[in-house]
Amino acid sequence: MSSLRLVKTCQDEIQKVAPGPRWREALYQYLRHPDRHRDAIIHKSQEGFTTVYDGYPKATVHLLILPDQRIKTPQQLDRCA
Repeated sequence: MSSLRLVKTCQDEIQKVAPGPRWREALYQYLRHPDRHRDAIIHKSQEGFTTVYDGYPKATVHLLILPDQRIKTPQQLDRCA
């Protein structure tokens, strides 16, 4: 996906991902199988990030920005120049 889409605000319209043994696994499903979650993915950047709807929003509009690469510790991050 290369362009931004309109943001949904109705919780009924937002697709929820069934969590695995751990709640964090639900977020990885967006990255592992993006074709299964097209309605939930807002934007996939070429810089390595995916923006998705939060399946359990705490606000009218609640988006999550996920890195495409799995990061286990902050030490794995590179400082931007």
